[in-house]
Amino acid sequence: MYYQDAWRMARAANRPLATQVGLRYGLLAAAFALVQVIVSNTTTANYQGPLIALQQLNNPVAGTVPLDALLPPLIVGALSALIGGILTLIISYLAASTTAHLTRDAGLGQRAALITAAISGVAWTVLGGLGALIGGTDGFFLVVNPFSTQSLPSQVAGIAFIAIARGALIGAFTLLPAWFFGTLGAQAGLSRP
Repeated sequence: MYYQDAWRMARAANRPLATQVGLRYGLLAAAFALVQVIVSNTTTANYQGPLIALQQLNNPVAGTVPLDALLPPLIVGALSALIGGILTLIISYLAASTTAHLTRDAGLGQRAALITAAISGVAWTVLGGLGALIGGTDGFFLVVNPFSTQSLPSQVAGIAFIAIARGALIGAFTLLPAWFFGTLGAQAGLSRP
């Protein structure tokens, strides 16, 4: 009974440290999210012409769109998101390892990993939405179409909604692997002298 009370008190005392470590590593992961959004949105903006032509396929004047003109933004968007996700998991592992080493508590290491992943997911979602509002692209294949019958603000709002929804969905799915990597990182942190 006394041991459990001491353990709870130690965990409660170290919880702010785990939160602080998670926040710091989360900001690092958010920096990579910013780079991912900039790279994918810039690439998509550079391929705006073929992407608009793809959106106008039902228009006979638009002609055909060569596949090699469409693949670069899709590949860059997907690869940069994948690399960003892998970096988030690595950073979550490091946050868990550091926290577990400092607190000697694996549960607090997992907490730091989840905080790191959550901050990264929220940052990617917000930055993706801002990138859509500023650049008029979702970073994959949607761009503002000047030939569309929809108004410019409604197109931008739709693209931003898609970017935000995708970011929130992927961010939520990242929490489970982050917890797993946090568990591994916490065990590694506990085994360090």
